[in-house]
Amino acid sequence: MRLVLAELRKLDRPLTRWLFGGFLAFCLFWGAIQQFNGSQQWAGLTSQSPLVPAPTGTPSAPPCAVFQLPDGPQCRQRQQEFLADQQKTPAVMSQVHAAQLHDVRTALVLRSSIGAPLLVAGLLASLPGAVVVGLLVSGHVSGEWSGRTLKVLLGQDGRRLRLLLAKLASAWLASGTVLVVAVLASLAVGPILGALFPFDGGSVPHDVGVGFVFGQLATAWLVIAFYMALATLGAVLTRNPLGSFFVFVAVLVASFSVGAVPGLAGAAPTSWVADAMGFTADSPTPHLFAGSTTGTAPVIAVVELAVVSAAAVATAAARFRRADVVV
Repeated sequence: MRLVLAELRKLDRPLTRWLFGGFLAFCLFWGAIQQFNGSQQWAGLTSQSPLVPAPTGTPSAPPCAVFQLPDGPQCRQRQQEFLADQQKTPAVMSQVHAAQLHDVRTALVLRSSIGAPLLVAGLLASLPGAVVVGLLVSGHVSGEWSGRTLKVLLGQDGRRLRLLLAKLASAWLASGTVLVVAVLASLAVGPILGALFPFDGGSVPHDVGVGFVFGQLATAWLVIAFYMALATLGAVLTRNPLGSFFVFVAVLVASFSVGAVPGLAGAAPTSWVADAMGFTADSPTPHLFAGSTTGTAPVIAVVELAVVSAAAVATAAARFRRADVVV
């Protein structure tokens, strides 16, 4: 525990503050974007008039009263525009409406008290969180080689596995801290965003409750541990902060590429992340993730991520035992 606390104190550096501050600012920015999109899509939905079928079943233009316009050229132009919209294929119209409703639903969730945790969990488990973790672990682990401080640490305690696990634990605890801070900041800014982008789109969807929110937060923290395990392996292999980050990014890109191949998505760890978090097209959790889901149960996906994480840490530990120490 003493070693973990010492590693936590070492994380109090400009790199960590910039990374966590940038992630916090991005969460607030992305929340504002989602609120803006929701208000715009709601305005688009409410401006559309319902289809009024004629007795023959063919579309006909609604009366001028529906458009809140007097009978005249302006109303006839609006009726023509309405009929032109109805000529579009039903499939296209359905997709447009589904996208609009999803944006409205996301904005409704975000402006509620449970929206801030979902926003932070989704971003932490997707690409923004992965970039922050990759840079943090690269500096925290491989920085001991580039800073030529590893020999000093091992001179105080020669158990290399203990040192490696302490670095992982300290970085994981630090990520939990930024998760809590980001949630509190998003909760504080939420009412301001609601006032800036007001709309009356109804209530929060019934399938998004407190249990779902806590599950997303817990899963996001476990996904962060998976990212840290991969970044630690890259740090031990390259022993250079920049090279460590590039290896980490290369592994993620390769996993995304494998997941995009039909029939191979189930073998891609990034697909397991998407399954664990439920990152689908209609997910209520905002995210920036390109991984495709495979339909695997979230519990099984978490177990798969845990197995890969354990294998990555074991490989890193075995390599660390034989690694050279630069004075």
